[in-house]
Amino acid sequence: MAQTLSRALRPLGLDEVVRHQNAGAQVLDVRPPVDFARHHLVGSVNISLSGAYATWAGTVLDQQQPIVLVAEPGQEEEAAMRLGRIGFDHVVGYLEGGAQVWRLCKARPATNQQAMMRGCKQNCPSAMRTPKPGSHC
Repeated sequence: MAQTLSRALRPLGLDEVVRHQNAGAQVLDVRPPVDFARHHLVGSVNISLSGAYATWAGTVLDQQQPIVLVAEPGQEEEAAMRLGRIGFDHVVGYLEGGAQVWRLCKARPATNQQAMMRGCKQNCPSAMRTPKPGSHC
């Protein structure tokens, strides 16, 4: 378990996370749903640590596919450990800086769920969803 946990706690840059995702990795965002709704990686899955994490992870995720975590700094270990307890030991790392990555971006938080779901990407790297309010992408 210690070896698996040390591999899971490997920080990854955004480009590396996207490369893993493009190669078939699942991106698991463990932040609260309200934070996920504001901005998230395109194609990521939100299962909050504060909810029925193990139940939803076991239902939604593929145990055979690698997982990359997106968490608030300091929550990566808890997320990986709780996955390991239910047999998900193929965590390849976590997004370094967590949601802080988006704070470096000039885009404003989404205020319209439909616009967010369309994936507007004008002001951020293409892997992120943080549409400008009122945009029609």
